[in-house]
Amino acid sequence: MESPWLRCKVSPGQFSGEFVVQAEDFRGNGFSLFAPDSVVECDSEPSLAEECVDGWVQVECLEKQDDLVLVRLPRAPLENGPVITARDNQLEFRCGRELA
Repeated sequence: MESPWLRCKVSPGQFSGEFVVQAEDFRGNGFSLFAPDSVVECDSEPSLAEECVDGWVQVECLEKQDDLVLVRLPRAPLENGPVITARDNQLEFRCGRELA
């Protein structure tokens, strides 16, 4: 089954096994959250020396209308609730693990 992944920036979290994820909604409003490493994939491993790297966070699609997709994030962002609207070009669908 294909799982949706949202494009984001990734930096090290406060604890092992977590990352800080920064992304944008469809309007370009930024948000950030702490996500477990099990739902984050990075183009390269983030480090304290490198501020952030490009990556992807696994989300759950709830609804789609035209080029807008309502998604549930793996954790609630610091700025708002766990559901945001993204543009479909911010998502990539991949075969892989199920969101826990």
